[in-house]
Amino acid sequence: MGGGDEEWSQSRLGPHRCVRLLLQHGASVNSQTEEEKDTALHVASRHGLVEHIQLLLHHGAELEVKNKEGQTPLNAACAQHHQPQDMDRYYRVCQLLVEHGASINAEDQDRQHPLHLACKNANAQIAELLLARGANVNVMNYGGNTALHNILQVAAYKLEHRPELVVQALLNHGAVRIWPGSLLKVQGVCGSGGVGTTPGPQWTLLSQQGLFQGSLFAVLPCSAQGLGRENWHYWYGNP
Repeated sequence: MGGGDEEWSQSRLGPHRCVRLLLQHGASVNSQTEEEKDTALHVASRHGLVEHIQLLLHHGAELEVKNKEGQTPLNAACAQHHQPQDMDRYYRVCQLLVEHGASINAEDQDRQHPLHLACKNANAQIAELLLARGANVNVMNYGGNTALHNILQVAAYKLEHRPELVVQALLNHGAVRIWPGSLLKVQGVCGSGGVGTTPGPQWTLLSQQGLFQGSLFAVLPCSAQGLGRENWHYWYGNP
């Protein structure tokens, strides 16, 4: 190794001397585990290890290697559950990977894109990062869910993550403003004029944020009169 590598190690690596020494003595930066097919970059990304990622990228870690689940390191970082206090750290991980050229639309075996996965974890910073780089906001995964669908599924359980910021970011970038899984429910109300089952917390979130009213009629052939004022209030609250 040349002097440039020595300067890098002294100024950037800090306590990660073990990883540096392994790489300097011939460890393959892109070797994969036998069962899960993870590279070191997968592992570091999944655990939010920013300094390790910087080191691995400096030594030529591949960004698009996929593991057994079809995840790239960016997918792995976006998929990892994390607490509100760790959101900035995982944002920094994803920022590093994206800045070095990681594909923002890489699919895993379930056709989950990084945006789908980031929304499952209600990380608005990562969602904004991916959207700003051109992530497809309305692409569906294998189950037919969009990123908006994913955030609505977890919103009631991740209130400390401020899921409304994720919803707003998706809408600002053109997300279709209707939960696909609820089309049949709404169509049933439109057709019969009756009140369906009590809506879940995801509906309440949309109502509270004022994001659902006015968008339903752009995708369904029914009118406000068909829903009826009482039914609307029962389902979504006061406009």
